[in-house]
Amino acid sequence: MPSHNLTSGLNQSQLDAVTHQTGPLLVLAGAGSGKTRVLTHRISYLIAELGISPYQILAITFTKKAAQEMKERVGALVGPRAQTMWVSTFHSACARILRTKAGLLGYDSNYNIYDQADSKTLTKETLLSLGLDGRNAGMYQSLISRAKNEDKDPLVFAEELRDSNSLVPPQFEDAYRRYEQLKRSNNGMDFDDLLCNIVKLFEISEETLIEYQNKFQHVLVDEYQDTNPVQNKLIIQLAKEHRNICVVGDPDQSIYAFRAADIKNILQFENNFPDVTVIPLEQNYRSTQIILDAANSVIEQNHRPYAKNLWTDGEMGDQISSIQVFDEKDEAEEVGREIRKIQDLQKYALDDIAVFYRTNAQSRALEEVLTRNKIHYKVIGGLRFYERKEIKDALAYLNVLNNPQDDLSLERILNEPTRGIGKGAREILKKYKEEKGFNNLYEVLLQSQSNENIKVEIGGKEKQLSAGALKGVKKFLKAYLSISEMVEHDLSLLQSPETTSKSLSILNEHGYICPQRALSHLLIETEYLESLEKSGDPITNATRIENLSELLGAADDDQYKQDLNVHEELSDVEPNHMKAVTLFLNNSSLTDSSEDHEGGSVSLMTLHSSKGLEYPSVFIMGMEDELFPFPRAIFEDGGLDEEHRLAYVGITRAEKNLYFTHAHKRTLHGQTTYNIPSRFIGYIPEHLITHRKSRKFESEMSSRVNQRSNFGSRLGGVQAWSDSKLGKDSDKSNADQIGLKVGDNVNHDMFGDGVIVKLEVNEYEAIATINFADEGQKTLDLSWAPVTKI
Repeated sequence: MPSHNLTSGLNQSQLDAVTHQTGPLLVLAGAGSGKTRVLTHRISYLIAELGISPYQILAITFTKKAAQEMKERVGALVGPRAQTMWVSTFHSACARILRTKAGLLGYDSNYNIYDQADSKTLTKETLLSLGLDGRNAGMYQSLISRAKNEDKDPLVFAEELRDSNSLVPPQFEDAYRRYEQLKRSNNGMDFDDLLCNIVKLFEISEETLIEYQNKFQHVLVDEYQDTNPVQNKLIIQLAKEHRNICVVGDPDQSIYAFRAADIKNILQFENNFPDVTVIPLEQNYRSTQIILDAANSVIEQNHRPYAKNLWTDGEMGDQISSIQVFDEKDEAEEVGREIRKIQDLQKYALDDIAVFYRTNAQSRALEEVLTRNKIHYKVIGGLRFYERKEIKDALAYLNVLNNPQDDLSLERILNEPTRGIGKGAREILKKYKEEKGFNNLYEVLLQSQSNENIKVEIGGKEKQLSAGALKGVKKFLKAYLSISEMVEHDLSLLQSPETTSKSLSILNEHGYICPQRALSHLLIETEYLESLEKSGDPITNATRIENLSELLGAADDDQYKQDLNVHEELSDVEPNHMKAVTLFLNNSSLTDSSEDHEGGSVSLMTLHSSKGLEYPSVFIMGMEDELFPFPRAIFEDGGLDEEHRLAYVGITRAEKNLYFTHAHKRTLHGQTTYNIPSRFIGYIPEHLITHRKSRKFESEMSSRVNQRSNFGSRLGGVQAWSDSKLGKDSDKSNADQIGLKVGDNVNHDMFGDGVIVKLEVNEYEAIATINFADEGQKTLDLSWAPVTKI
């Protein structure tokens, strides 16, 4: 009989997995089903009951923290002998083997491991040696890494990218090979090489493969759904002889395809090990049954070879709350109010509450509301919105426009992006300022344009600002000096009463510099935006650009405009052109930078960052089509399935209370869209969920019902809409009542000509999905959108 402490508290499925004797084992561990307990107890069972030496066990996890916790838990069950096991990440295990076997691949045993920064430096050197732009190093580095993780030849990889209409940078195949040559000549390996070289080693040296197959008689792998093709190949190599392989994972939680994780590894595990024993873990120890039923209803939309149905013997729980809000600001206010209510009524601490969102940029509005209401928060897996590098850089650009005496901001962005004004050049400029008595660095920059002989003595040596640095300064100043020209031009236009905001380039109709326009101008003219598109991997680049777009949206926000109106009422002097910029910067700086508080903090994070975590109360913001599911995913092969899995992961993080919020309109990345509730909400049976509308939504919609005559006249429907509200023409369809139908050609003031492909009309709104010839598909509220039938 197994030792009691190894089996006590296990349910039958867990017990079956723990006490499995020999041969391949696939444990399909549903969310909250106790997989870590199963893994640690199985390892302990192998040692204590089956007599397997700890030296012969290899356990693989995805983080060092998880590996350490697993070793500690096993140690608590079987004693200090657990310390001799190999419990590590894939990379650590591979590096350990290569230290003694690298010679077989032509490396010295003292090879260097290049971290991401080292790899990027070498990639930049590679590009320069080929006459390519070194600023694109991040993009090349990311694609090289992806090709390796997908176990693909660079030629094949590049062709697949081209076939899918993805961007392939110039001479990618040449850059890949040159990078490998340089790295090899340096006796170096990057992180991806640690995996690829082990697989290669086992392929060319059967003796080495047999050595490690004999050494590791039992192999266990956690989170198998997150493995990439190379990791999968390595596990098969090690386990194909003794076949004592146990993998634990959940295909329903495979959400990292963008990191090369391949769900086929776990779904096709049975192909590589036909005699596998499959044990599903479906009993959940985390969430209420209502939350589990909701998660089940979402994931059921996928084709699932290994279908599971989560259940609990715990409480049924409260219904899910779905809140219809007006816009992202209303959404943030509603979440803030609900958080206070949870604290007061349910006595939860802030640490018990989490808010999830699909994209990082969504956090801005919420962070501002939480700060304003003194609700402490922390961002998990990332930085607070206003602490992100690209946001700090952008605000520094605007700070210099607002206050040229701000040397701190100027130094931050003078060489960002690189424009030849390096550390040495900046030291010369600062020393020159001190020696010549200038008030600030900006004055020195202006001086350098008329006096190119900028010389100082540093460390006993005369130093002069180089021609390259002077060229960079000229380029930097051009972006700022051109704003003065734009202001003068706009001021002349404002003399005419017929001038509208659209005809102005930098000012608004009140004569103030528009923060949004100024920031956009600076980011483009200084080539900051262009450099950002090339500086890192495509996914990181896209996130950074989304954040900047969100900041641009905030620069046209209502909050600072309200402050501006108050400021104008109090002002009895001529308006300052910089007033709007000043107030926007003030509003942006009023953020709470401290994350550690005795009273705890609400956790904010993307849905991807939420995996592995759990909270009594969870909010999922932005539950709207066009946001979640992510629009790009809808059209990608397997993309919608991955979005279903991401929703499943988010829902199953909640223990007691779950809230969805969805906005009628949302300004995100600088663009306003009118969205319908996410299809994910529609998947959930009505008895599991309760719907309500925010006060602002009710108020805004009520007022708009009274303004339908304007809407009707614009579309040609005129009286039909208001008649329908009064119960007239009830035999007409909604499409007839608004004078539009699917298939109609329309024109939008901004997006141009398009065709209506979907139309939904209710008592408050008419939501149309329109396929525009130049701008693609967009969802708009026809009562607001400037759309006319053509």
